[in-house]
Amino acid sequence: MKPLKQLFLLLLLCLCLAGNLLGCTTTPPDTLTNDPQAELVSLLRELSLYGLPEDFSSEGLTPLEIVAALEDPYAAYFTAEEFQSYESDLQGNFVGIGVSIVSIAHPTYGEVIQVLVSFDGSPAKGAGITAGDILTHVDGVSIDEMGYDATTKRLLGEAGTPVTITFVRGGETHTVTLNRAACVKQTVFHHVFTSDSGTPLGYVRITDFDAVTTHQFITAIESLKEAQVAGVVFDLRYNGGGYLRTVCEMLAYILPDGVLSTIDYHTNKYADYPIFSQNGALYMGSSVFTGDSLGNPILASHSLDLPMAVLTNGSTASAAELFTAALRDYGAQGTIPPVSIFGETTFGKGCMQSTYRLSDGGYVKLTIALYNPPTGANYDGIGITPTTTVTGSPTFVDLYLSPLGEDPVRDAALTWLTATPS
Repeated sequence: MKPLKQLFLLLLLCLCLAGNLLGCTTTPPDTLTNDPQAELVSLLRELSLYGLPEDFSSEGLTPLEIVAALEDPYAAYFTAEEFQSYESDLQGNFVGIGVSIVSIAHPTYGEVIQVLVSFDGSPAKGAGITAGDILTHVDGVSIDEMGYDATTKRLLGEAGTPVTITFVRGGETHTVTLNRAACVKQTVFHHVFTSDSGTPLGYVRITDFDAVTTHQFITAIESLKEAQVAGVVFDLRYNGGGYLRTVCEMLAYILPDGVLSTIDYHTNKYADYPIFSQNGALYMGSSVFTGDSLGNPILASHSLDLPMAVLTNGSTASAAELFTAALRDYGAQGTIPPVSIFGETTFGKGCMQSTYRLSDGGYVKLTIALYNPPTGANYDGIGITPTTTVTGSPTFVDLYLSPLGEDPVRDAALTWLTATPS
């Protein structure tokens, strides 16, 4: 679950249920008893960082009701169908039209959907639907009438099945019929800006840390290196997190060998462990990785020897905060070129969740550990303070479209990079 309610507005057409958390792994309990309520209570007492009161009674409560009663702000109960959608989102693969969207109120059409980006190779991209377009109808039914959730579900479906979209661009209305298709979520976007002095500077926008993100990230970094940029801005505003493995793969790719995080469990059932990179491999407890979850190599570059800036706001959370803190800590140690953080204090989510299967076929997500950045200083409930506070983050759409001079946070970082020797 993304930790801020407003982040639920930023949904992709690959899911019916929003979700992103650091350290999402599916692990069944040691035994299933055909009593999901008892299984859940046992998990809570044994593993949960928040636990249960000693006198807590689950009598007459469903697993969903038990989870709703918890103090754990990131706990959730999924049906099997909901969990499948949840996992598909984190994997970055789905069947739909292939866009990232946000719900907005339009003065003429009421509730509508605005496109943030059309993914490469998607039906939407092929039909010319692009960032900024306003979707007003699906299959002839207005989005204002259907509502946001029903609309997103209607845009999903089996590959090859048609769906008709009506959208507005520049005051003109267009209607196209698309065939739904398997799509890959685009989570990384990059661009080269040129300073007034002619210096090329790299910009990388990371929206999530999904299974597909590492490969997209490496592709972006290699492209910027070919452009011979003098520094890189990493934009993590509105990034609510994702897989622990993914963010550590990405950090291992741009940082020298060393500790990236330490996992501190609440229970003695699991042993605490450091996550670190060494000699071309990523070590996470008893697991060793030399490639990402899609089989692509991750450590070919192994250290980005350039000044780096990170953009944050109050919706930068979880894995995005770990990415920010790791770059900050390595920069402070002097093992990489300077690092500076611009924007606003981050959300403050320094805890990790895992999901567990219950005997009713459902799954429960619980907070079970703290994760610490390289310094060991946890920021759960506190957040990460930027080096330079800059307010005025643009809207979701403007993150992709705003030219120089219209994004004060990004522009401040680019100015700093221009003045910072590589």
